[in-house]
Amino acid sequence: MKCFWCGETLENQKVCPKCGQDMSIYRRIIHASNSCYNLGLELAQVRDLSGAIPYLQQSLKWNKNNIEARNLLGLIYCEIGEMQSALEEWTISASYQPKDNPATRYLNVIAARQSRVDNINQVIRKYNQAICYANSESDDLAVLQARQIIARNPKHLKAHLLLALLYMKKSEYGKAERILRKALRIDAGNTTALRYLHELREIADRKKLKRKKTKTEVIPPQPVDENTIREDSILIPAYKESTGSWSTVYLLIVGVLIGGICTYFLLFPAERRQLQAEANRIQQEYFSELTQLQNEIDRLKGDQNDWESERQEMEDELAQYEQGNPLEMQYMLLHDVFRYKLAGDDYHALEALQQIALEGNLPEQFLESYQELMTEYATTGLDRIYNDALELYQQSQYETARDYLLKVLEMRPDFPEALYWIGVSYWNLADRTTATEYLTQLIEQYPDHGLAAEARTLLGIPAV
Repeated sequence: MKCFWCGETLENQKVCPKCGQDMSIYRRIIHASNSCYNLGLELAQVRDLSGAIPYLQQSLKWNKNNIEARNLLGLIYCEIGEMQSALEEWTISASYQPKDNPATRYLNVIAARQSRVDNINQVIRKYNQAICYANSESDDLAVLQARQIIARNPKHLKAHLLLALLYMKKSEYGKAERILRKALRIDAGNTTALRYLHELREIADRKKLKRKKTKTEVIPPQPVDENTIREDSILIPAYKESTGSWSTVYLLIVGVLIGGICTYFLLFPAERRQLQAEANRIQQEYFSELTQLQNEIDRLKGDQNDWESERQEMEDELAQYEQGNPLEMQYMLLHDVFRYKLAGDDYHALEALQQIALEGNLPEQFLESYQELMTEYATTGLDRIYNDALELYQQSQYETARDYLLKVLEMRPDFPEALYWIGVSYWNLADRTTATEYLTQLIEQYPDHGLAAEARTLLGIPAV
């Protein structure tokens, strides 16, 4: 542990031997931060990610320099699909400890492929659009957006929860349960997913209870009228003696003829009516299906128009994104500053630092890192760039040396040495006009400087 005041390395001392500061309260704070980190780590190991996040955030409140807690928090955000929050934590971690920090490796892996950054931004925009659709009662479009988010990032926890809630609203409880099971495989202790599952169980229990009540209903007995004839009563037909065999045959023939006539006039029209009704039913089904298909075509055309509108909005957002300077780009530029700085390329690190625009709601830690870097490059950083320029000049790389020296002169106008070497670089690049301008400026502003005499000799001006 190091002293928070002077940076002296401490072992078990209660008082810093160098500056005399009391370390007892500071040790308690560090111990509390480490305890919260250990609890968060235990929960993360059993995939209770939502339970681990508050412990890690509390650990960082106690000690913002707890690199392990900050990196673990970034990994958890990455695991549940919140890549923007993960990038913020890793960038802050890399600013506190540039060397031997896993966060630097994580950022390099993401920055190595532009498609990953584009995918992260696309997922963020689609999730915000899905929320807008859900708030405006456009559930089908919200479901479509949420499914696209999960297809791009299967671990996006908030998209899973939103999709499950939309399925529950549409009474598609089976689909909602499957989505919630997937969400719990990502974060086993997510309270929102567990609450939704509890609601689904209550809905299932109510349905079972309703079915049981329906089955156990008793049909009340119907009153019996004694004056009515029972179904099993026996009716005794009247009987009359036959009048003879020929009369029987005659009556039989007459009965057959009457039956045929009745069949012709009664059965055949009924059959024709039945066939006509069947034909009408088939025709109605056909027109109904045709209407449904036409409605589906109209709906798809509407969806296509919506998608075209959404694509146009995305193109407009992309244009604004390219023209503007969003928060993610600020973090990526700050990461480039640290990457160039670690590589010893102070010139390009300063260029990346100057591209950062302090717009929007930037975190306080981001602003602190930015101010520290600007202060460093306004003092010692410019000296390092100046020395690099002289080395490049000695290697006859006059054009690169000139660019480095121009950057130094831009940040520190009262730098006569930079004026001289810029002029000499232009002289060696055969641009005598520009070289004369810089050398003349050196002679006029710093006539007593030792390099002013060299400039007069080079320009052929007699000494004063």
